[in-house]
Amino acid sequence: MKRSGDWRRAVHSCSAAKLVALLVLAVGLGHPANAQRKPAPKLVPVYAPVKEEVEIKPVRRGEKARFEFAIRNTGAAPLSIDVKPNCSCTVPTYDRVIQPKQTGKIVAELNTLDLNGYVTKTLLITTNDPKRPKAGLYMITTVVSMAEILPADRVTLRVGDDGTAMQELTIRLQQGETAEITSARSNMRFIVPRLEAQETPQGAGRVYKLTLEAQPFTPFGRSQARVTLATTSQVESEIRIAVACEKGIVSMPQSLYLGVVGTKLKEPMERTIALSKHGAPFDVRKVTCDDPGVCVSYSTIRRGEYYRISVRYAGGWSPGWVQRRIVVETDDARQPQIVIPLTARVSDNP
Repeated sequence: MKRSGDWRRAVHSCSAAKLVALLVLAVGLGHPANAQRKPAPKLVPVYAPVKEEVEIKPVRRGEKARFEFAIRNTGAAPLSIDVKPNCSCTVPTYDRVIQPKQTGKIVAELNTLDLNGYVTKTLLITTNDPKRPKAGLYMITTVVSMAEILPADRVTLRVGDDGTAMQELTIRLQQGETAEITSARSNMRFIVPRLEAQETPQGAGRVYKLTLEAQPFTPFGRSQARVTLATTSQVESEIRIAVACEKGIVSMPQSLYLGVVGTKLKEPMERTIALSKHGAPFDVRKVTCDDPGVCVSYSTIRRGEYYRISVRYAGGWSPGWVQRRIVVETDDARQPQIVIPLTARVSDNP
């Protein structure tokens, strides 16, 4: 009987020990220190410009227009930014990294020599803010020139069948302007400028007549030139006039760039090219491309004057640069063939 009681007590003691162990384990699992921890929130930067547009007072052409932007980082991690202008006339300097709760600065200078009137330029911003990886800042001002050019400082000369074209411009200096225009020159031989000072009433601003003449050897198609007027001004030492010449059949655009395209396209890419001519009529006879993967066709908009070339590409090029030729055959004896370059950069991951 003694042995039987000892056995029962041993079993009872063992069961009690297991119960105590289970209770200890349960308490331990419920302890906050052993509870499953949630991951800490990721610290991110926040791009927060004080102003996205900065407009400054009018500036004289030839002067540098200076713009300042304040950029706040309202996040909890360092903000990295990269700044690129949308043209070559701005040179930005900036804080590349802005610490949390701090403010950085972007300074951009605008070269105004080739600008006139109301001007808006853009700074393209790339950031590591996951919500604003791309952004834009806008620079606004008015550029005032020492001279007014009439009818405009951008001129198009349409060369006739005789191979020549001429246009007269009036250049009027602002009231009270003491500088003078001394000469005119062209960067292309096929445009000849002639400058003449005009008589004006006492006290009125100086006036000049500028004659632009296209020469018989002006190339066919659309050509660009620049006429530069030299002045005695210390600020605006040059006045520039953009001149476009159109002779015979003109292709717009003159070359076709498809951009970055993939080796496989979800849907075909389609582009159009306009062919036009002032003066004697012409007809398009045939349009071809030296790549069978590029489909080309044409349609008549106004017979003898205006045609539309349709270009369709459905994919299949290998990665790398692609250069092709679209050839337009016409009945014009002086322009029997018009070659339009077609280029693209092909990527596996456009």
